[in-house]
Amino acid sequence: EDKELGRLLTDYNEMVGLLCINKVCRVNSQ
Repeated sequence: EDKELGRLLTDYNEMVGLLCINKVCRVNSQ
């Protein structure tokens, strides 16, 4: 279960990071 939880957390962090990068790119392009 710990491995599964860790995997979910890493995937979640990557998704959040991508969302933040996309937001920053949009703000910079405007």
